[in-house]
Amino acid sequence: MNFEAVINNVNQAVLSHVGRALKPVERLVLQGAWQAKTYEQMAEECQYSLAYIKQVTGPRLWKLLSQVYSQKVSKKNVRVLLERHYSELREPTFAADPSPVEMAPSVDFALELQDQTQALWGNAPEVSVFHGRVQELATLKQWLVTDHCRLVALTGGAGIGKTALSVRCGHLLQDQFDAVIWRSLHQSPSVSDFVNDLLQSITQQSVEAGESLDHQLSRLMAVLRQHRYLIILDAGTAILQEGYLAGQYRDGYEGYGQFLERIGQQRHQSAVVFVSNEKPSEFDRWEGDTLPVRSLRLKGLKSDAEELLKERNLSHPEKWDDLIRLYRGNPLALKIVATMVKNIFGGDVSAFLGQQTIVFGDLNDILDEQFERLSALEQELLYWLAIEGQPIPLEKLQANLLSPISTGELFEALGSLLRRELIDRSADAGDILFSIEQPVVSHYVLGRLIDQIYAEIEAESQTLKIETLDLLRSHLIGFEDDPTQTKQQQRFIQQPIQDKLYRLFRDESVMETQLVAILAFLEDKPSLAVGYARNNLQILLGATLTFEARNELRRQI
Repeated sequence: MNFEAVINNVNQAVLSHVGRALKPVERLVLQGAWQAKTYEQMAEECQYSLAYIKQVTGPRLWKLLSQVYSQKVSKKNVRVLLERHYSELREPTFAADPSPVEMAPSVDFALELQDQTQALWGNAPEVSVFHGRVQELATLKQWLVTDHCRLVALTGGAGIGKTALSVRCGHLLQDQFDAVIWRSLHQSPSVSDFVNDLLQSITQQSVEAGESLDHQLSRLMAVLRQHRYLIILDAGTAILQEGYLAGQYRDGYEGYGQFLERIGQQRHQSAVVFVSNEKPSEFDRWEGDTLPVRSLRLKGLKSDAEELLKERNLSHPEKWDDLIRLYRGNPLALKIVATMVKNIFGGDVSAFLGQQTIVFGDLNDILDEQFERLSALEQELLYWLAIEGQPIPLEKLQANLLSPISTGELFEALGSLLRRELIDRSADAGDILFSIEQPVVSHYVLGRLIDQIYAEIEAESQTLKIETLDLLRSHLIGFEDDPTQTKQQQRFIQQPIQDKLYRLFRDESVMETQLVAILAFLEDKPSLAVGYARNNLQILLGATLTFEARNELRRQI
């Protein structure tokens, strides 16, 4: 049976069940299990560590699929189960996409134009309830109608409301254009198929087989010069590469860069709004306050976010501002949290704010998707900033890295994280400082760090293989530069790891014996291979590392 056909259906089943698609690492594990590979073989073929795949991703994936298919799914039986479930399958079939506003369905290639003045909305979601965004709508109207901008990037984090705003904008401005054409790139159509669809929808003319992309684009530009269309492209993130710096195209999708360049740089009377978590990197060269290419980055809602909480009848309105600030006014995050507060705390916002857990359930899934889009260096920097827990200068951040990198590489990675709005930049006495100011992001990154270090120690206690070590060797989880910082690291990093290990070994003396055994195993290993692992194990056994000792360790490595 064709694995690609099966995984497409699994992806749709997961999407229908939990409102998100399979993550790249989940696809990797599922494919590996389908091919009867061991976790070790999977880890050798990808950027993820063995501990993360075996101890974190695998168990979560089998639990998720067990819920989706209402029966026990494991690495051993997943192929048999899926083959039986899809035994009648010959070609991929795609269920209707019930996903929320941020994940709209794909291009409808059968759509035909019936009237040149009607809006070609395709499968655009209905936005029956819309809160705020008055200033953003005014800005888009100014740019698209008054200033005649040709290309606008509408960006922002997951759940911030980009799709809803794009639909609202299209409805409000449709009288200013011959037609509004709304398309989603969620299913990643090739640029040729996408341009063909636009041409067929607008001109009702068939496309010649084998026609080059350049010729297709020339035909499209001729149409956009003759008529005034507003083309809204949603889910642009789908054509951008994950695992790289922000704004890079996926392999095979570079043609979208040609499309956007011609839209932005050539004269015509139409406009394209590109909706995405991040904008393609070339926008930095094209855009400007007085140029026909511009970008609008959506921030969270402020007072308008209170309407979301009112709709769910939450109590203690005097605490709503605290809740909104905690989640930076992200509409989707607030909806998820408000539902949980209603169900678990009876709507009592004050009671929810009184406990320490702020990242859970669907919020974890949303942040997982964002984190896995990052390059390896971006992830490494985020872990360090979360461990530091306070703004630090560039020099200290660079000094923390186990493997030296060039200043240029560091600049590029920090710039990418800033564009993604995952870190913040500030100035103090002439120093440029970097930090994670969003509590949700900081809690998520620390939680991921804790889970993976725990998984690595668990795996190492069973196998004693140096290859198992990843974050345990690359990041130091405690130092004595500042007493307040040390206490925070003990409370939010070291103690949670120790608690998880205690639950694993069920006895403090057994836990200590296991950690000492790993230390003994590392004793004669090369310093670079061990990294910070020996010091982290000593910290978990009760010691901490001073700034001077940390520098001495780096010199030895």
